[in-house]
Amino acid sequence: MKFLVKASIPNEAGNDLVRDPEMAERLQAVMGDIKPEAVYFTAADGQRAIFLVVNLTEASDMVRIASRFGLPSRRM
Repeated sequence: MKFLVKASIPNEAGNDLVRDPEMAERLQAVMGDIKPEAVYFTAADGQRAIFLVVNLTEASDMVRIASRFGLPSRRM
């Protein structure tokens, strides 16, 4: 089943991440683990945001994805 996952990044933390020279490598590692079909970087609700289209076989896989972004796993 396909899911749309949104990860919001507060502006100050996002600015720090952009300046981090290792950020590209870490992001590549996360994407390699999650294997999204598509990834979109944008602004949403005044913050940086990442939208991922992922195919999950089990709803419990959402916990693994949320933990990679430091997000709480909750239903919307």
